[in-house]
Amino acid sequence: MTSPRAAGPATSPLSLDPRESVTGILLALGGLVLVGGAAAYAAALAAHSLTGGGRATASSEHLAEYLGGLATTGSLDGAWRAAYDVTPPATWATAGLLLVLVSLLAVGVWGVSLLRGRFTAGHSGGRSCGEAEAAAWATAKDEKRLTVPRDPADRPFRLVAGRSRTTKRLLAAEDCISAVAFGPNGSGKTAGLILPNTIEWAGSVVMTTAKPQDLTAVLAAHAGRRTWVIAPGGAPGVPTAGWSPVDYAEDPETADRMAGWMVDASGMTGDVRARPWNAQARKYLKGLLLAANVSGRGISGFVEWAYDGELASAEVGEILEQAGHDEALREYRSTWRIHEEGKGSVMFTAFGLADTYNRPGVRQACSRSDLTPADLLGPEPAMLLLVTPQSEVERFTPYFTALLSAIVHEAETRAAHTGGPVNPRLLLALDEAGNVFRYPRLPHLLTTARGNGVQLLLAYHDIAQIEHLYGGRDVARTVLSNAKMRLLLPGVGDIDTLRYFSDLLGHTTVGAVSRQTGPDGRRSSSETDHREALAPVHLLQQLPAGHAVLVYENLPGTRVTLRMWFRDRRLRSLVRPLDQKPSSTAISTPRRPGEAA
Repeated sequence: MTSPRAAGPATSPLSLDPRESVTGILLALGGLVLVGGAAAYAAALAAHSLTGGGRATASSEHLAEYLGGLATTGSLDGAWRAAYDVTPPATWATAGLLLVLVSLLAVGVWGVSLLRGRFTAGHSGGRSCGEAEAAAWATAKDEKRLTVPRDPADRPFRLVAGRSRTTKRLLAAEDCISAVAFGPNGSGKTAGLILPNTIEWAGSVVMTTAKPQDLTAVLAAHAGRRTWVIAPGGAPGVPTAGWSPVDYAEDPETADRMAGWMVDASGMTGDVRARPWNAQARKYLKGLLLAANVSGRGISGFVEWAYDGELASAEVGEILEQAGHDEALREYRSTWRIHEEGKGSVMFTAFGLADTYNRPGVRQACSRSDLTPADLLGPEPAMLLLVTPQSEVERFTPYFTALLSAIVHEAETRAAHTGGPVNPRLLLALDEAGNVFRYPRLPHLLTTARGNGVQLLLAYHDIAQIEHLYGGRDVARTVLSNAKMRLLLPGVGDIDTLRYFSDLLGHTTVGAVSRQTGPDGRRSSSETDHREALAPVHLLQQLPAGHAVLVYENLPGTRVTLRMWFRDRRLRSLVRPLDQKPSSTAISTPRRPGEAA
């Protein structure tokens, strides 16, 4: 019969029968009595000599007589008289020396144990082999580094994961640490992570959401801020703003930069064989963006010329030539000098982007620019809310990626200019990050963002989504490695994602006790240990609603409860009154392209 026992360091594989255990205990007690008697005898001899009684001869016969006398009389004096026919030493002297001997013995045992412990620590990293290998959930001591006050003012620029299920305290990443969360729709990633952190954020913030109703709480919490809402799919009851990549491309340098972001966001960069054509597509789009800007044709001109291809080359070339952009004109014309296959690849990329910007919602949002990336990095916090359409969202990805890329670049440039991270910190809280931010430099961004004052809270469905976006497992693992805070939410069905967290949390030692009865009726038991995952895949897949697993840097895994903003009393107090519609004063007044901020 086998029964489990609590996990812990391995013990002896064999346990004695209870009757044998009692015998062993009695023998041990007897030995202890003999040792104590011998110590008392030695103390009496020393006391006799020190108190002037002369030397008494020590022998095994005298020891036996001393022990016998001690047993029969129960006194030190009686024991001495039984062994020696002389006056016994003073009792206080014997007792004192006996105490000294026992103390020295205890100190010796303690010293040996300490030395053995240090030796073991020096060869196993400070813990025994069993302890070093066994994983465990974080304790209150482990979580102390992440524990933060309840008041957001006392923990600025720290992303909150939720409440510890151990201490019930809030747990948050350190300043300028980014986070990646995995959870499907309905897992609580919006209401329990994106919205709470956006509501409490003290600096500027860019938030994306697929549900216009999520805007109400955020607008109420930050009613005094300059705020822009860009919603190509619409946001009923909320004034919306616009931004155009054409307005950004005001000179050859910015046009080249924007063209690069467009190509990166097109989804055509995964094949390494296509890199030469992607580079050519960048030159082609650079010319279109610059011509659309200087001519005042805006996004309409860009879309029209992209669809017309070589048919528009004369018009575009004339605009660039008259504006004095000779280098941009040379790069644009080089497209028509490559072979037909290469030309077709360039046009294929351009047509895909034209499809995005020709959609009515995007075209309307690009009809004017009510903000610049610099508006989000001023001394006063500001807010940009991006509402992604719930259908065909992939068609809108290039537009949102271009805008977010421009904001990231502005933050990086400003940090390089000032020699330190932007302050206040900029938060990119991107729900459905896979649908709004197709950014090939994401692994690099997660590495450098901390020094630039940019913090990312990225919510994906699973690791497979990252692999699909960035072309493979290696890049996905790099993204995860560079995000110091990782969260697993309920309902994830991707085995690779579940296995990643299970492997990361490690294995623990679980023991089992086997009890057997032999033919002679004697009972015996044995203990065995085996290793199993601290958090098996099936248990991670079955996470209860509202719960999450947090893995932070080099700390043990932590179980947390998400803060659903509509249930959390403190968060709700920041967004009241919810029954009032956001006033138009909460939304920045639109301005025309070129107008000063």
